[in-house]
Amino acid sequence: MGRVYIHSKPELNREVEIGYGIAEEYRNNGYAAEAAKAAVRYAFEETGQNILVAIVKPENIASRRVIEKLGFANNGVRTVPDENGKICESDYFQLHREDWLTFA
Repeated sequence: MGRVYIHSKPELNREVEIGYGIAEEYRNNGYAAEAAKAAVRYAFEETGQNILVAIVKPENIASRRVIEKLGFANNGVRTVPDENGKICESDYFQLHREDWLTFA
């Protein structure tokens, strides 16, 4: 059906990134947002993270909506490898624990 993950991203100075992917036949049902919300909660409440980041390709409007629904703020552009190793510019989002507490 899909996946959600939180991991340290070497290309971003080991910042902790949230990512997700949903199989095409399950998209547009809110599953990505629900899974990502649970992962954010876990990262902040259970692992003690203070900041999470997200990297979103500019053309990925659906993923951008999910990240923005969760309260992440756009903080510019980063050049990082995509899932296939191709270097590309992506939008760089951050969510601070304090902001999440007031947003959640």
